[in-house]
Order: sequence, then C-alpha cells, then structure tokens
Amino acid sequence: MQVTLSAIAVRARVSKATVSLALHGHPRISQATRERVAAIAQELGYYRQMLVSECMAAVRSGRSVTATQTVIFLVPDASEAGLSSVLPIYKGARHRARGRGWEIKLVKFGHKVDRAAPAAGYSPRPTDSVIIAPCGENPPASDLVDNRAASVVVEGAPPLVDLHRVSCDYLADTRDAVRRLAELGYRRPGFVTSPFNLARTDGTTLASFCAARLQFGDLGLVPPLIVPSKADFATIAGWLSRERPDVVIAEDWSAVRAAAGQAGLRIPEDFGYIGIGADSPEKRCSCFRRPHAAMGAAALDLVAAQVIRRENNFFNHPRLVLLPGDWQAGATLPPRRR
Repeated sequence: MQVTLSAIAVRARVSKATVSLALHGHPRISQATRERVAAIAQELGYYRQMLVSECMAAVRSGRSVTATQTVIFLVPDASEAGLSSVLPIYKGARHRARGRGWEIKLVKFGHKVDRAAPAAGYSPRPTDSVIIAPCGENPPASDLVDNRAASVVVEGAPPLVDLHRVSCDYLADTRDAVRRLAELGYRRPGFVTSPFNLARTDGTTLASFCAARLQFGDLGLVPPLIVPSKADFATIAGWLSRERPDVVIAEDWSAVRAAAGQAGLRIPEDFGYIGIGADSPEKRCSCFRRPHAAMGAAALDLVAAQVIRRENNFFNHPRLVLLPGDWQAGATLPPRRR
C-alpha cells in the first residue's frame, strides 16, 4: 500500500500541509519538525515523486507543465574509436526511454566534472536522471551524481561502485569459454589480463577461469599472465613462448595477435583464441561480445525504478544487473586434434 502524506501527518500529529512543506525543506517549518517528519516518512517507507512534485510546483506557480523525465547519458570525452563502443549502449537506452515517452540527452564529460560546471550545453534540473557510460581508467568524480533523482553506472569502477550498476556477466562468460574450449579438445588454456580489467570486472574473469579449469576436464595449469598494459607485447610474447598454451583467453584480441607475431606464432595454427567482453572484434574472432543494447536498456530500467521509488543515489546494497555476453563463433577456435 502506498504511504500518503495524510498517514505521515497522523503519525507526526501535524497537518498534511505541514508534512508537505517539511518534506520540501520549507524555511517556515522548524528544523526539528522537518527532521521529525523526514524520519517518520522514512520509517513508513514514503518515497517522494520528484517528477510529480516538479509538475505540481509548476501548476501552483502558473508555469507551463512539462511532465517528461530527462535522462542524461554521460559519455567520456574520448576518441572516436573509444566512443564507438559506447554509442550502441546509448542507442539501447534511447530506445527504452522513447518507449516510456522520456527524453534522453547524450553529454560528454572530461576527467573532472562537477554538477556546477558540467559539459557544454547542459543545465541540470533536480529531476534529471543520469546514466554513466563505460569511462575507461578515468571515471568522473563521484560528486557528479550527488543529489540526482536517479543514477546508474554501466561497467562501473571506483569511485562509482556505490551506485546501481549494469555489467556484462564476465564470470559466466569465462566459465562458458573454458567449457567450450575443453569440449573442442584444448588442454592447456592460458589467460591474459591487466590490472585495469581485473578492477573493471571485480576479478571475476580470473577467478572464474581458475575454477572452471578444474571443473572441465584434465586441463594443464598454465600460469595466468597479468600485464601492466595491454600494449606490453613483449611480455605477452615471452609468456607465449615460455608457457606454450594451446589456447588463450583474453579481453584484447589485437594485443594477443601482435604478441603472437613477435613470438613467431600463428593463430589458430599454433594456439587458439577466445575473447571475453569484446567490443568490436574482427568477425574471425571467437569471443563473447558485450550486449551493448541490452546493457543500455537495463540501465534505463534501473533509472526508472529509482524514479518511481524516489530512491537516493548511494546505497548500502546497490543493485547489480549482470547480462551474459553474445557468443560469436569465429575461426580462432577450431577443434583441436587429440
């Protein structure tokens, strides 16, 4: 049952008008009364509808009423190549927003953004909601989303981990990758990652690889490789020559391909390849691609849930929506001769 202002007024022993003014922080109401009403409202589970409040304020002041919820889709001010992986997520969110009759705006941010001076052409309203797109190794400051009506981060990293998040299910995808390669006859799988990707995936890819390697068949124990940078081709090449995996699981196809060339090895003749969390891989790659459109739609759904319930931005138990990757069968993972 929805909690009403009248119910709060009865509990607080004040008028309904006093409750409304207190919840709006009106200076006519004493600080003690505002705090007491707010505490009772929270105890009863009352959620203030910001969009409704804004419309009613417009009616009372004689202004025109605009009932459209606005969602700001924040993207990093990155190169064109970097934006190419973000735009499909935006399109998924935009399609879902239009289905609700909502407006969505794409806004770029730099590495340091605050609410007082956001990207050009954007003047925020209290009811604006925010979806923060994947932003690489330089996420925006956490104060960007303070006091927002609703905020969701896609593929979040610190300091944004206290927000609701949408992410690819890297744990399930890595487990499925090991299962597939075991069925194809591979026996010495190797795993290549970086500290950034470990942080981005909460370490789930490496943990899932180690567990699945024991679960699916008698697989050799090739030590995983954690490289400081995906461009460290020499380190990857040395690891390939030294450990001789018959298949490599990694997030970056171009790095593994370049390292194989340095080591004088060929894909898939000398070892197979399977990608995890790929953005725009070549069609010949066997990989799990990130479900961009579905991630955008899921982010919009989380925003909508916050708007309806009028939740605050930071949570003791933030929600995490995990979506499995889309499998792409390619030429880099042929059946292995036993």
